[in-house]
Amino acid sequence: MTETVELVPLTKDALLGAWRMTSWTYEIVGSGEKRDALGPDPRGWIVYTPEEKLALYDTMFAYSGTYTVKSDR
Repeated sequence: MTETVELVPLTKDALLGAWRMTSWTYEIVGSGEKRDALGPDPRGWIVYTPEEKLALYDTMFAYSGTYTVKSDR
């Protein structure tokens, strides 16, 4: 049985709140090797508030990754 997942656009309201880090990896472009940046079980949180956008334009730190949005969290 295949689970059906409804895709919905990500809005700023869906992003606001506290997020727990579950992994942080990086890839060495030349070799394609992937490594844990902070070990196999990193601990950390990031909190996005409505004011984050204003501060973002003064200084920038960027990252990307996968995430899962579930109906209850």
